[in-house]
Amino acid sequence: MSPALIAALPFLRALFPDLMIRAGRDACAAVTGSITLLALVLLALEAPAVLAGSSAATT
Repeated sequence: MSPALIAALPFLRALFPDLMIRAGRDACAAVTGSITLLALVLLALEAPAVLAGSSAATT
């Protein structure tokens, strides 16, 4: 996964409360929380390569 997309996920998550205003508080919290968790998991998957000294960027 692209490092730029991983970095952009939390910013994209900030749009969901406004878009999901009618879905309710619990649904909005579940969606925004799952996007944050996805970003954390993707970041953790890239961590071993970065700690080994290679670049996380794919060309």
